[in-house]
Amino acid sequence: MSTNFYHIQVDSFNESNNAVHFSEAANMFTINADMIFPTELHIGNQRVDFVFLLGNVTFMGENRDTLGYTSSYQAGLGAEIPFRWGKEKAGHIRLSSQLLWADNMDGWLLTIGYNAN
Repeated sequence: MSTNFYHIQVDSFNESNNAVHFSEAANMFTINADMIFPTELHIGNQRVDFVFLLGNVTFMGENRDTLGYTSSYQAGLGAEIPFRWGKEKAGHIRLSSQLLWADNMDGWLLTIGYNAN
């Protein structure tokens, strides 16, 4: 589980009408839980683990509802495989996809990540 606090700048782009353009600063708190489930699957003698991902993003401060919502949620699945450099374990590579949703927003997220632990 991880939590983070960010100060961010949000800008719209590729609007169909210039009247809907906006640029705002906001504070954001996130909480994420990644649950790893070992499997019997192997790629190149490395075990592949499945990952279940849950998360929440909450905007705080004066501009917290700039996007029309103050909290968004995410849930998804992924796979993780250990990465080796020579004979030493050098971390994990993760491929995942997640659904994102809030009061007036939905979307998706694809990630390829590297974790050095």
